[in-house]
This record gives sequence, C-alpha cells and structure tokens, in this order.
Amino acid sequence: MIGRWRLGELLTPIVLPALVLCGGLGCERAPRPAAPGSRPGGAGAAERCHRARPCLAIVIDDLGRALAPLHQLLALPLALTFAVLPHARQTAASVVLLRTARRELWLHLPLEPQQPSAVSDEPVVLGRGDRVAPVLADALSRVPGAVGVNSHMGSAFSADPDAAGRLMVALSRYGLPFLDSRTTSRSVLCSVARRVGTPCLQRDVFLDDARDLVTVRERLGAALALAQRRGWAVAVGHPQPTTVEALRGWARPDHGGVRVVPLSVVVEGARQGAP
Repeated sequence: MIGRWRLGELLTPIVLPALVLCGGLGCERAPRPAAPGSRPGGAGAAERCHRARPCLAIVIDDLGRALAPLHQLLALPLALTFAVLPHARQTAASVVLLRTARRELWLHLPLEPQQPSAVSDEPVVLGRGDRVAPVLADALSRVPGAVGVNSHMGSAFSADPDAAGRLMVALSRYGLPFLDSRTTSRSVLCSVARRVGTPCLQRDVFLDDARDLVTVRERLGAALALAQRRGWAVAVGHPQPTTVEALRGWARPDHGGVRVVPLSVVVEGARQGAP
C-alpha cells in the first residue's frame, strides 16, 4: 500500500566519503535539456569531468512547493540541477518554468523514512512493500522531462536491498540514472544499482542542513575542494533563503578551474571514469 505520512525527515549532515558506485556503460540515458554551461545532446569530450578539468554539480531539492525561490535560483548564472517533488502544490508550474528555461530537471522521489511521522506535505511515498512500477510511472508523469531521479527522505527504503533492487530495475527500464541523497549511512541504493546496470551516484555534501550563511559557504568550499581532488563532486541544497543568498554571492561558472555543471554531466563523467 502506498504510504501517507506527516512532517519532514531530517537530513544527515556534512561531507561523505567518496562512496560512489556507477552503473554499466551499456545503460541508456534520457536526453538532457540545455542549461547554462552545457550543450544539448549530452556531455561532449570537452565537457566531461576529470581531474584536469573538474566539475561540480549542485542539486536543488524539494522544489514544487513555492515558485518565488525557484525564480531566484533561475536568475543565477549557474548550471544548477533542479529536483522537483511529484505531488507538491506548485509541481506543474515549476516544471513549466524549468522546461521553458531549458534547465536540467530531475524527479525528487519520496521514499519511505524510518519514522512515519517524518513526512510533511507529500501525499504519496514509495514504501518498501509497495509496487514500484505504478508509483514511479505516476511520479514521472507529473515531472515530464526529468532526466534522472533522486531520493527524498528514504532512510528506511534505501537500507532495504529488496526494495532498492525493485526500484533500480524499474529505473533501468526508463534508462534513467539515480542520485542517492544518502539520508542514512546504511543505504544500499548505489551498490544494488551497480548490479542491475543503473547509473547511480551518491551526494557528497549537504549544503544547508545547518541553515546559516557561514555553514553554506563552508560547504560550498568543501564541495569545490573534493571536486579538485577527485575530478567531480555532487552537492545538494534546498530552496531556502540562506542557500539562495550564499549561491548568489558565490555564483560564477568557474571556480579555480572547477566548472559548475548539470548533474547529468557528472553522471557521464563518473561512468567513464575520471582520469
């Protein structure tokens, strides 16, 4: 049965080790829209991420609840990636804005948390015992144009190998990659994805679990440093005032040789291997 819950799940903080596991090279990928700093039609050789030309993906989660912060984020000269909840009040309007602007769009899929009381306004949550196919199909239909899926909450779901396997098989049929927001250190999502051939990354840095400007700026610095060491990194933030303000003051396409790129570019670079 599809779960119905209340209140919002807390995120685990700060920087994770480079526990990144990717799918096989034969996996199909959906086409990605153009965005600032990207080209239509997929990542070219000059765009791919590697240590000589590192890149950072910044994913903004929890979109679809309000339009004002989305307008502010779209005004920034950054190739951000936007993850939209499927059943929020402004989901449809957010999707229209993002597709009109030709920005990279991902589905922010609610997954079952450890505590049922941890869900706020998302009426449909994919539970460990649910049939994945109809829930995923419905969610994707509400976020048309999504080029990937990332997890919203999910501390219970992502630690369950059987549930993770059913989700990754379903995603492989759509040819979509997955980003594990890593709300629990026990997540098996990417390890299972590797076995079924679904491209999967884990986020490296949460920008704003502590909602103060100094912390967000420090986390941006940590994400840049990781990208310089490894060739790429993934940071996740939210459409809240301190995050928007920090990004506005930080925004430029290139930081010390690190490019800010859509998440699909990082997925492709990780699949190819950062030399």
